[in-house]
Amino acid sequence: MENSRVELSKAAVDFAPDGVPYAAILPPGYDQSGPVPLCLVLHGGGGNRQNLVETKPLYDALWASGAMPPMVLASASVSPLGFYLDHPESNVRWERFIAQDFVAHLRRTYKVRTDRSSTIISGISMGGHGSLRIAFRYPDRFAAVAALEPAIDPALKLEDVTARNRFFYPLVLDSGGDHSAEGLVGTRRDAALFDANNPANVAIANVDAIRRSGLAIYIEAGDEDVFNLHDGAEFLHRVLWDLDIPHEYHMACGADHVGPSLPRRMRATYTWVGSMLTPPDPAENQITTAEQVWVEWMEHPSKENPPVIDPNSPAMVRAYRRWLASPREATAKIDPATNRRYGILPGTGLKPEA
Repeated sequence: MENSRVELSKAAVDFAPDGVPYAAILPPGYDQSGPVPLCLVLHGGGGNRQNLVETKPLYDALWASGAMPPMVLASASVSPLGFYLDHPESNVRWERFIAQDFVAHLRRTYKVRTDRSSTIISGISMGGHGSLRIAFRYPDRFAAVAALEPAIDPALKLEDVTARNRFFYPLVLDSGGDHSAEGLVGTRRDAALFDANNPANVAIANVDAIRRSGLAIYIEAGDEDVFNLHDGAEFLHRVLWDLDIPHEYHMACGADHVGPSLPRRMRATYTWVGSMLTPPDPAENQITTAEQVWVEWMEHPSKENPPVIDPNSPAMVRAYRRWLASPREATAKIDPATNRRYGILPGTGLKPEA
């Protein structure tokens, strides 16, 4: 089978006369295969399409191991520190470009499937922020979103963002020479722009559409992030918990924003992406005789031993749920929160020390 390969090109868009440069990695066997899924990879602050090219060995290893099915990966070089924003004071529309123009261009150019269930968006740091906001805004366009150490604020209101979570932005914007997102993350922040583009706020505003869509969500961060971005990841996790929106969340102990933990965390993230594109085995939903007998035995224990069911099998999951269905239903009449995915938890009463 042929190896994966990188293609460099440009996508046309009205606000960039020379086009937007991008990189695409085509999976092994691409030329001999039918249409494959598409995964957008949004680069971090100060980055560009080359970041995707440099991580090609990681994706090659995932393909070789079978952890990730064949798919086209694509990353566009957007404004270095523009946070994938649609800028209200200009015609620059990075969010629209990613969600509409770029996806449409890739579907015309490559052998990728055009259905929502085969389209995923992902990103790291600034790209994690962008991927979450775009997926929450357009959950009908993406099957899943995966965000590594997303650069998001731990607040719903601009005035609640503390110095701990914004001290670095002036330095970052100056070093990158790009102040196009100054109103969102810089020293001249705009409350209306924050309200409209903070991923947690977008999730709250679009909660019904996100729930209906079944959007799969993966968020991760390191708990020693030098920019304290793990605060924002944890905050968004709590917002999604309270909204009862299903999501997978990981906090890597001892991990920083850069450094040796990233390859491991990226492998875990894109293994998850691969799992979202692997169709379930229909046999997993077939109720077995052993399962039926086990449930009957649990409801009416006898001296005879119950049938043996593999504790790691889907049958055991179904058996437990059938066994507890009646008491759960009865409890829900007393406590409606019983039927939530995530519980309504009391405050701890603890006062964190500075």
